[in-house]
Amino acid sequence: MRIIKIVLVGVILLAAVLIVRTLGFAPPASDDIAPIALGEWNEQELAQGLATALTYPSISTGDIAEFDYEPFFDLQRYLKQRFPKTFAEIPYEVFEKATLLFRWQGADETRNPILLMAHQDVVPVIPGTEDEWSYPPFAGTVADGYIWGRGAIDDKAGVLGILEAVERHLQEGFVPPRTIYLAFGHDEEVGGLGARAIATALQKRNITVDFLLDEGGVIAKGMIPGVDKRVAL
Repeated sequence: MRIIKIVLVGVILLAAVLIVRTLGFAPPASDDIAPIALGEWNEQELAQGLATALTYPSISTGDIAEFDYEPFFDLQRYLKQRFPKTFAEIPYEVFEKATLLFRWQGADETRNPILLMAHQDVVPVIPGTEDEWSYPPFAGTVADGYIWGRGAIDDKAGVLGILEAVERHLQEGFVPPRTIYLAFGHDEEVGGLGARAIATALQKRNITVDFLLDEGGVIAKGMIPGVDKRVAL
């Protein structure tokens, strides 16, 4: 009984500390945060940029002997054409034949870098299900207010979104306050040998990051019971 009482007292004290710390936490005053200037974007051009990327069947397979790299090389040729400043001005390495790692030099060398991640590969289309698709999986169709195709969500939208932003920043002469790494794997769906190779390389170089952003969920409707509006998952 004594041990139980001690544990209960400990839990109560921990809860009290958490409550006090939570109540004492406040975000910075809005007056101290400068608003972000939103530039003009051509939505149709952005949509078509992603749609075109979906036409490359960069499918990853578990058997490395059967891995077809050509669609990845074709996709990367397209990315170089669409984002010329990014590929020309930011040094990058290739790991495991098709995984890309960019290093965008920042202004302050004393600050740890951050890492933005996404992947180029998609899962195969289940044979016999082609007729169940509203639009062909690798047609890259823009219709009904959406971009249709395998990889539109998982995860070429991440690749294109990051590169669109970086290309725009380079055009505007932006220099990041700290170094930014961009990592685009080619086999995330089957284990991520490319990502492991990048992790090993960064470790050997004694590079640690303060922040890492990988793919998230989607903005969906009808997936949360009782919620009719769209929800970011």
